[in-house]
Amino acid sequence: MTRRNPVRLHKNGDYWTAAWRDDHGVLRRKNLGHRADMNRNAALAACQELTADMFGKRSPETLGGWSETYLEQHEHLAPSTQARYKAAAQWACRYFGETARLDAITPASAAKFVSWLREQKRDNLRDGTTLAPSTVWGIVAFVQWWFGQAVTRRMIPTNPFEGVRNPQPKVRKEKPYVTHEQIEKVLEACPDASWRCLFGLARLAGLRAMEAMSLEVGHVDWEARTLTVWPREGVETTKQGHRVVPVSPRLYGLLRECYESMPEGQVAFCWNVQKSNYLRDARKVIRLAGFDWSPPLHSLRASLETDWMGEFPAPAVCKWLGHDVKIAMTHYVTDERFMAGVTGRKEAAPSPV
Repeated sequence: MTRRNPVRLHKNGDYWTAAWRDDHGVLRRKNLGHRADMNRNAALAACQELTADMFGKRSPETLGGWSETYLEQHEHLAPSTQARYKAAAQWACRYFGETARLDAITPASAAKFVSWLREQKRDNLRDGTTLAPSTVWGIVAFVQWWFGQAVTRRMIPTNPFEGVRNPQPKVRKEKPYVTHEQIEKVLEACPDASWRCLFGLARLAGLRAMEAMSLEVGHVDWEARTLTVWPREGVETTKQGHRVVPVSPRLYGLLRECYESMPEGQVAFCWNVQKSNYLRDARKVIRLAGFDWSPPLHSLRASLETDWMGEFPAPAVCKWLGHDVKIAMTHYVTDERFMAGVTGRKEAAPSPV
């Protein structure tokens, strides 16, 4: 018998709607309630009950059933995030067993799980290397959140992982500072204008790699000398929504050069950068210029943050970089006068937001 699709939650105007396909592949829907009266967690719980009632799936009160349900309900997240969630769930199921009931897992067994994780070897290495402390804590942090969601949905009364703490303080690796002289040499080593844009957007505007590769001509206000960074379509993020970033004179020149050399029909500035291999190729360019820093692109963003923090108020810098800092979004009135310091214009242009 063909496995039926699970019930999925959708927003349908002012209502939460459950949708699934029956045995004949026909799409079915059911209104769960008004969004004003039902939050997302309650709607997800209703979907979960509907899935169990209609499709006879594994009980969501078991570890395996809950992991399956949770992962299916978060397919909207970025693939990399989904992969981390799935890996953490697999570690938990490997230790406790897929049929273990959520309410049978105690704080004592949660602590033993953490100890067990520290002794586990990495699957992709044969040299006996155990999981890094940061990896262990990443798994535990997800499982802790995961069980917290089960409490929120009233599947279990308490979270057995609530008291688990990271025994090792997080060691923050200092990213190398990349000077303007160094980035100029890297720009000279780039194969074309699209690659110069990638490095320029990272070092001179603080864009993340995927943000730079998603930047299109329509996102740049040439007159105001600003660019707007939009979240990737179809991917939820914990970071703030779109943001407006000032464009320095040097970056303006790089963008114009790329725009004027774009192949017909292209709209993305980094049109010749392959998303699947960009890190490998970026390292090659950096080494060609005579350097070898890591991480190759995020170090540029961190270097710009260092520069900006020395020149402009922290709330403005956080806003431009897209950091999730409440004060930057709620208490800071305007960053227009500081944008003028970056763009080199005598008067800051009105904010396009």
